Amino acid sequence: MSYAWLMVAITFLTHFLAMGFVFYSAGVFLLPLQEEFDVGRTEIALIGSIMSIGGAVVAPFIGRWVATGSIRFAMTLGCLCLGVAFLAGSRATELWHLFVVFGPFATLGMSTMGGVTTQALVVNWFEEDRAMALGISMVGISASGFVIPPIATALTQAEGWRYAYEMFGLASLAITPIVFFTVVSRPEEREARKANAEEPVFRPAPDGAEFSTRDALRERNLWTIAIASGLSFMVTGAIMLHIAAAGIGAGLSENRAAFLISAAAVGAATAKIAFGWLAGKIGELRAVQIAFAAQGLGVLALNFTTGFEPFIAAAAVAGLGLGGVAPLAAALLARAFGQAAFGPMMGLMTPIMIPFQASGAPIAGGIYDTTNRYELAWYAGTVVMLCAIVVVSLLRLPGDEPLAAVGAEAQPAESS
Repeated sequence: MSYAWLMVAITFLTHFLAMGFVFYSAGVFLLPLQEEFDVGRTEIALIGSIMSIGGAVVAPFIGRWVATGSIRFAMTLGCLCLGVAFLAGSRATELWHLFVVFGPFATLGMSTMGGVTTQALVVNWFEEDRAMALGISMVGISASGFVIPPIATALTQAEGWRYAYEMFGLASLAITPIVFFTVVSRPEEREARKANAEEPVFRPAPDGAEFSTRDALRERNLWTIAIASGLSFMVTGAIMLHIAAAGIGAGLSENRAAFLISAAAVGAATAKIAFGWLAGKIGELRAVQIAFAAQGLGVLALNFTTGFEPFIAAAAVAGLGLGGVAPLAAALLARAFGQAAFGPMMGLMTPIMIPFQASGAPIAGGIYDTTNRYELAWYAGTVVMLCAIVVVSLLRLPGDEPLAAVGAEAQPAESS
């Protein structure tokens, strides 16, 4: 296996743990936390919103860091922070304690074990087959959605949510040395290691890549990709936090309801490979439009489910859509602006997405707290996905050349 694909494997692992522990397990912990702290579902959903807002604050800085600094150090720091977040969170006695702990620590962990950092790592190592490599890397996200919710349910049923948090924290700390000793930020750094040269903590920006935030924020393509993706992630957040609770409300057992999250994750894992292949055939833009349509169809179908099997089918269809969006959006961004500017542009894209991403789960929770049903939330999600299709249709990509307005030019990258 080439070193480029080893980087894909490492990012698969960090995606698996970070997204599984924080994102996919959130629906499992929703009702136990609600009972523990005697609050509504809207208040529990605010944990994710606070993390999203925190992610918006740190993303531009992380984007600059991964463009010129050590991705290895960033990912190592993320593993440590996520471990601290869960270990400290397991000791919380008030809901606001979780806000304080997860806000800074889990946010930084998620941002550096995934997101801008891992996507930049894969982009650095691939030029050809980039969409496929990103998709395989992000299969770790979806695989965690299949594996982690049942584990979180079993741990919670056995010893309570605090025990589950402790196990998640210890697992995060355990992979820290693996990340530290295997990640290489860029192909040229591997060559330096082979030559017994010291790996630089920071490196100058590539020639001709003097990044201008002001110019970048004037790019319509940046806003188009960010808003369309943000609308998708808005619906994704609502589905993943509330679908298990919706299943329980419809009469499913806790174990069966947890498998709804797993079904969405299986669909998402399939999508990351399938849409990576499809993008090579019809282009990233058309592929992402199909992904948005599938996500909208799946969330609409949730309003017409009456048993376990229909719920599973609807969750899987929604997963097909949501699974394809992240790697396709990253591939679109890399194609539009080039490898050198990818990290900073991804860092700027995150704050644009956050108002959408942070609002999905609380809005769905508020609808449930008001109506005692999720029906209106699912219909609203369908409308949001239609809006995403319209927005992304405004994207205008250059033929094969990245845009030059941000001062970035495509750089050669090692691929396999």
